[in-house]
Amino acid sequence: MLARGTFAAARAITPIVQRMPAAEVIARGERNASVKALRLRLASVKSIQRITKTMKMVAAAKLKGFQTRMVAARPLGDRITYLIDAMPAALEEISVKDTTNLLVPMTSDRGLCGGVNGNVSKATKALLHELPADTTK
Repeated sequence: MLARGTFAAARAITPIVQRMPAAEVIARGERNASVKALRLRLASVKSIQRITKTMKMVAAAKLKGFQTRMVAARPLGDRITYLIDAMPAALEEISVKDTTNLLVPMTSDRGLCGGVNGNVSKATKALLHELPADTTK
């Protein structure tokens, strides 16, 4: 006599195709995979692999370009950091009449940055109007 779970285990081992009715197997095409269909599928997979490889190469080239431009821009960032660090800290004892404000808006020269540049200009003008008139140059 078989143990209790043995039949279920034996049934799980038998291929699903053998357990299905013949009409259902044919309808799903599991036994009728033609050579032409397999060749088309293989060609499709190879085509997708070529496209993926090309996309990876394009992404690597773009990354290299961005890294090169980033390294080229580092001296500008270092200089700006130096200028900001060289500014003296604001002292609370100094009255507002004794100070002069300097606004340095920084915008981009990259393409399609009109919105960013416009927003920087608007914010600068708004800040300029908020400051007392005799403290700006």
